[in-house]
Amino acid sequence: MSSFVFRQACLAYLLTLISFVGANAQQNEEPKADDTTIVSGRKFKLIFISNPTDTSALSGPKDKNIDLRDPALKKERDEKKLAKKTRDSGMRVDLGVNGFLQDFSPVLMSEYDSLELRYGKSVFVNLTQLYGVPLIKHNVVLFYGYGLELANYRFEDAITLVNSPSNGVNIQPLEGEGIRKTKLAASYLHLPLMLQFRTGAIDAKTPLKFSVGGEGALLLSSHTKIVRENEGDKQKDKVYGQQNLNPFKLSGIARVSIGDFGIFARYGFTDMFKGSRDDGLSNFSLGLTLTSL
Repeated sequence: MSSFVFRQACLAYLLTLISFVGANAQQNEEPKADDTTIVSGRKFKLIFISNPTDTSALSGPKDKNIDLRDPALKKERDEKKLAKKTRDSGMRVDLGVNGFLQDFSPVLMSEYDSLELRYGKSVFVNLTQLYGVPLIKHNVVLFYGYGLELANYRFEDAITLVNSPSNGVNIQPLEGEGIRKTKLAASYLHLPLMLQFRTGAIDAKTPLKFSVGGEGALLLSSHTKIVRENEGDKQKDKVYGQQNLNPFKLSGIARVSIGDFGIFARYGFTDMFKGSRDDGLSNFSLGLTLTSL
């Protein structure tokens, strides 16, 4: 064996020995958090992790310097998200029945006995888009919005309402056979303004909420409907805008809910019909409420 080959063999043996010793020394060292190499390009990102316990490189940039491993900071971030959700918009749906009030009492004067209703058919539907503004953290929130109100008053007797120069409610008895249905229907654009008081933590799944406030409503349309049936043939008569309804009404509202479900009550403060002849004749509604706020 020539001296050149011998020197090459000795050099290879020495390099192998150094590599073996270095590898053992690296295994005995405490892993470092910076044993990670990141190579980035315009359309790629390669991450070489020498320390498998270090996941900081995978988490990406921190969200506004919030360490998600810190429970206190994570809770603060979650509360901010929930508070923002409280300020965001949401939809509320009211389903119930409505009727007439005489001086805030459901018992009407004798002259209005013919206004007796079938409450099971006198349906009330209210769709409202709401916006919330927290006043005291998440516990007191001011809600405002707009929506559509649909009210049906199904009469028990064979009557209808007609227009008259004297204004007020003008009841006209119906004659003839086969009268199957008679009702008054009205739709309003309403603008609610309410305060909501909420108990429990901000992340509570089913918080108890109590709301109180009022709303103004503008009459959009109204009509009476009479359905007659004669030998199997139905005849429907509708008369629009001839019921002397007040174009504006003001109501008070109270609402109690647990989570997204609850009950509501609405009482009218203004006369339902135009004119001074029927002071104190207003309306009310009661029912269930569904809300996303």
